[in-house]
Amino acid sequence: RSTINHMCTAINEGKRDCETKNTSPLSDEDIEWLANLPYTISIPKYFWIDPDLNNDSNKNKEQGTKQQHEDVIVVHAGLIPGIQLEEQEIRTMCTIRDVISAPLETNSDSNVIDVSLESSLKKLKFSYYVKPSNLDNSNGAAEGNIQSWASAWVGPQLVIFGHDAKRGLQFEKNAIGLDTGCTYGKKLTGIILPDRAIVDVHAEKEYCPIKNKKR
Repeated sequence: RSTINHMCTAINEGKRDCETKNTSPLSDEDIEWLANLPYTISIPKYFWIDPDLNNDSNKNKEQGTKQQHEDVIVVHAGLIPGIQLEEQEIRTMCTIRDVISAPLETNSDSNVIDVSLESSLKKLKFSYYVKPSNLDNSNGAAEGNIQSWASAWVGPQLVIFGHDAKRGLQFEKNAIGLDTGCTYGKKLTGIILPDRAIVDVHAEKEYCPIKNKKR
């Protein structure tokens, strides 16, 4: 939703992302209302269960109904894998796109070797990654450990997020990104659960020009 998609910037700056003749700063009442909204919305998986269909697999197949088997989290930008939801920082939930990883120290003596991608991700510790400016090359040596947070997210919740117009529509195993650049004159995209059906409409205009075309 547009409220979730832009409330973080509005709260932090107290004004629109792009000030034009047709937009004006938010009022104090607007900011107070936004500030009292949650940074995430959690939807438990049982919300999607239809009791009439849940015990009738044949009827389920006939109607093409899907069950949502994971809890769903809706967040503006994203989450850092491996950190509990209540421990996620506001900056992370409002602005994250990428994470940087490092091996997670473990004392496991198991002789079982699991080479799956999900297992490999669980053995890493992820941190918020900020792309260095031209004057700051402090993270340059760690470029090989950088990836989108969504590709590193192993659940157990399905996360629906935005704030990444450059990557556009994203389908990861446990995360779906819906930012398709509506404010830049592209598309506004939504998702229908539990079917995970994607719907979109073209923007009527370019509301905010891209300041940096390399973004």
